[in-house]
Formats: sequence, C-alpha cells, structure tokens
Amino acid sequence: MSTKPLNTDSAEYITWQYEQLQFALLGGFVIEGMDRMRVTVKVEWKNKAVRHNLALCNTVGVETG
Repeated sequence: MSTKPLNTDSAEYITWQYEQLQFALLGGFVIEGMDRMRVTVKVEWKNKAVRHNLALCNTVGVETG
C-alpha cells in the first residue's frame, strides 16, 4: 500500500495520494468572497481525472450532522 501524507504547503491546493488514486482540493479562502465558499475536488487515476465543484455554503451540497 503506497500513500503520501496530506500536503498542505499551499493554502489553495491540498493534495493526498492513496495507492494509485491522487486527490486534490483546489480553492482558497478570500475574506471578500465569503458568500462564495467553493472548492473543487479533483481525483486522478491512471492519467484520468474527474473534477467536481462544491459550494460549501449551499445546504444541498453539504451534509450537516
């Protein structure tokens, strides 16, 4: 099992790898845009990538506990 630790060197691009899957969270924190809390989740496997945009302030896209 090959994993790489969570890489948080950049506040706008966080990466993690588990075996052949590579995960990335793209986004950032801008004080002026608090009404647009969005992040892009990117998953790569064998040179194929899927991206999905999430609006974190949208209750439909966020599960609450």
